[in-house]
Amino acid sequence: MTTNNIDELARAEAEVERTRERVALSVVALRDEVVRQTNWRNWFARRPGTFLGAAFVVGFWFGNRR
Repeated sequence: MTTNNIDELARAEAEVERTRERVALSVVALRDEVVRQTNWRNWFARRPGTFLGAAFVVGFWFGNRR
């Protein structure tokens, strides 16, 4: 192998490593966002009236279905 090929290979490996790190960071950020978006406590904190109303309706529906 020539020096140019070795340098080119090292640059390619470094680029692959940088890309791998960016993908890993993106996956972590995506996971954190999914956890945040699907946390029912956050939903309740933002709209307690809606949650309480829905709980009332569901409870009423279950209580009256015979």
